[in-house]
Amino acid sequence: MMLHKRSLPRINPSMPHFNTMLKRARPYIFVVLFFAFFALPAISVFAADGNALPTSPDGTSCANGTLCNPLQSATIQDLLGKVLDAVIAIGTVVVTIMLVYCGFLFVVAQGNEEKVRDARSALVWTVIGALILLGAKVISTIISATVATL
Repeated sequence: MMLHKRSLPRINPSMPHFNTMLKRARPYIFVVLFFAFFALPAISVFAADGNALPTSPDGTSCANGTLCNPLQSATIQDLLGKVLDAVIAIGTVVVTIMLVYCGFLFVVAQGNEEKVRDARSALVWTVIGALILLGAKVISTIISATVATL
């Protein structure tokens, strides 16, 4: 007996709307998996050593109750540069994952014009996002060089 793609039995017959719920939950599942496999391990890698004494931007130790700068940035320019570097690091991972996902969309489309159009749209927006990340770094470098010459 040959079953058509749409006439396959539901995964869980006791829950008639399970497939609909699964389709609605896919974006949330992707976000949870992303944080579980990429963001949380990165946080643990970048965690500070618990035995090290904090230091101020000028290199002096912050022992005996002295107030230290926890951001380790002496200027606002340095702080914004660190924030931008963190955003670019996270954005690069997201762009890479999205490029793989766009390739998956093209493979799954199997010649269906509507699905190919959706995959092409996702690819275009992924490339635009990557260019925005690159452009942000370029603009930041130009502005910081201009401010340094003033």
